[in-house]
Amino acid sequence: MDIELRRGEALVLIGEQGSGKTTLARQIAERHGTYLEVDVDAFGDPLGLDEVIRSAPQTVIVDGFPDDDRALERVKQLVTAPHLKVGMKGSEPITKPTPNFIFCTCRMDFLLPDGGRRFRVVTLPRPH
Repeated sequence: MDIELRRGEALVLIGEQGSGKTTLARQIAERHGTYLEVDVDAFGDPLGLDEVIRSAPQTVIVDGFPDDDRALERVKQLVTAPHLKVGMKGSEPITKPTPNFIFCTCRMDFLLPDGGRRFRVVTLPRPH
């Protein structure tokens, strides 16, 4: 599957367990440089997410998709911002480029913020 990442848009890969979501996400991310993998719970902990962004990966692969309004709002802000200020313990915040985001999820029952215009959804076929 030939999928490119675009600035200002997050990629959401939807499929059953074993459908290759994470493998595909890694292949896409590798084409864009460095990447990190995090659990969706990182969006509930801004300091944890700041730590990820501080390391400046080009792409962040997220296992899951946020299901509460606060986390969805954080995702929307992250996707649309060209740069992010992240906290540093004991010093002033620093500015880092916003990474690309790829979400890997089995869920198909969520509503995307803004009607999904900042999210490109790709549904993977069932595993054989």
